[in-house]
Order: sequence, then structure tokens, then C-alpha cells
Amino acid sequence: MTHRTLVATLAIAGLLSACNREQPSDPAAIQSAPTSAPASAAPASNPVVTTADTATPVANGAGTIMAQPGPDASTWELKKVHVTGNLLTAQFYVRPAVKDDITYHGDIADISMVDDATSQRYGVVKDQSGNALVSDLSGSNLRVSTSTDEAANVWVKFAAPPATSRTVSITLPEVAPFDGVAVTR
Repeated sequence: MTHRTLVATLAIAGLLSACNREQPSDPAAIQSAPTSAPASAAPASNPVVTTADTATPVANGAGTIMAQPGPDASTWELKKVHVTGNLLTAQFYVRPAVKDDITYHGDIADISMVDDATSQRYGVVKDQSGNALVSDLSGSNLRVSTSTDEAANVWVKFAAPPATSRTVSITLPEVAPFDGVAVTR
């Protein structure tokens, strides 16, 4: 498969996924995201977490908010963007392409969440030891590894945006952005 064919296939898959994504049940929660956010903006604070937080596994394919193409023709399904206390957890289900394995290493420094209301950029939260709060940390990378017919549950934690913020946009290296995602509290 040529590079152009692969890019075209991923673009079509992304469009089809966007057509099938669930919409928030509250019409007031639908808000358009800004077209760009300042990359240099730093978070107002980055809370320190003293204990590890375990994510709840998500069901295969159930409750997908939005799906985007990722590396190696994978599909990244956003399952949940939820605020608990002063943390926002983004939970993904990563599906490999048919008959392919995935080994993904996304640099933690390039993973971010932007508050769509204020364009404030937030990085991944770190614990007391300086380790990023992600589902599988490998050095300074979020690591995702799947086998042929398996998928992976992935989660990332950020400082929570203000309660008045209704939507956020999430970016991960080599994965199409998740823009204008409603936040649940």
C-alpha cells in the first residue's frame, strides 16, 4: 500500500468515524472548538497526586465519544473525559488495524489538553516522584502495545479546567486531534 493510499484510507476512516460519533444529550453542551490554541500557554497549576489512580476498563466498542486514526492504521476511540476532584481523565480504547500489531511511544511532553473556553493548555499531571499519570509509562513516553486481535485501554490525567469549561480538545503524538469534546463532572 502506498503512502498516499494509506493517508487517503485513514482520512476516509476518520470522516466515517466522525459521522458515527455520539452527540451529547444536552444540546447546550455542543460548542465549537477554536481552530487553534497557543502552544506556548502553560497550565496555571499542575497538581501533585500522592496515590496512583486506577482507571476503570471500558467495554469493547461501547460508548465511543469520538474516534480518530492513529499510527500503524490504528483507531483511537475516546471513551470518557471526566473530571473528578481536580483531575480530568481522558480514557481511550486503541484498536489495531486488522492483522496488525501496534507499538506506540508518544512523548509525554507532546500530550496535551486545551480548555476550549480559555485556550489554556494543560500537560499531563505528574505524581510526587515526577512520573506522568498515564496508563503505561515507559521512560518519558506513553506506551501502547497490542497484538493482532487485541485492543488496549489507555488513560491520561490532566489538571481539571474550570467548572465553567464545557469542552476540551486533546492531542496525542501521531493521533488525529480530539476537538470540542464535552467534559462530564
